[in-house]
Amino acid sequence: MRRAALLALALLAGCSTPRGTADEPVVTRLDLKGVKAVEAEELAQRLATHGPDCVVWSIGCDWFRLDPDALSVDRRRVEAFYRERGYYAA
Repeated sequence: MRRAALLALALLAGCSTPRGTADEPVVTRLDLKGVKAVEAEELAQRLATHGPDCVVWSIGCDWFRLDPDALSVDRRRVEAFYRERGYYAA
């Protein structure tokens, strides 16, 4: 019984670990730091870059590869998001 529990734990840990490389990193989470003037959740919904789709206690996640082009566009989206709300110095 104990062996089966350890095996199950090992399998779950393997499924929940992102498998990125130096050339193709994966996004393990998205943190918006310093967001005070607007709703961080609303801003995050406008971005192409986002964290993994995980459910607590699920067997794995849908990990997303970091797209450098999308990240570049997201920078401009953040600026536009703030400008639309009157924050022109963003």
